[in-house]
Amino acid sequence: MALANELTKEKVKINEELFQRKAILSAMGIDFKTDKEAYELFNKKYLLKNKRYRCI
Repeated sequence: MALANELTKEKVKINEELFQRKAILSAMGIDFKTDKEAYELFNKKYLLKNKRYRCI
């Protein structure tokens, strides 16, 4: 039972992260067709851009 509970928590966390990434991409006007594409675009467009600012 504990294992199932942990797996459910992890799935919820992943779904929340995906929802947030999709919302940010949509707000930026970036289109995507699949969940995988949303992850990849978010990493390319958002994380790399913000990483640059953090290094300053």
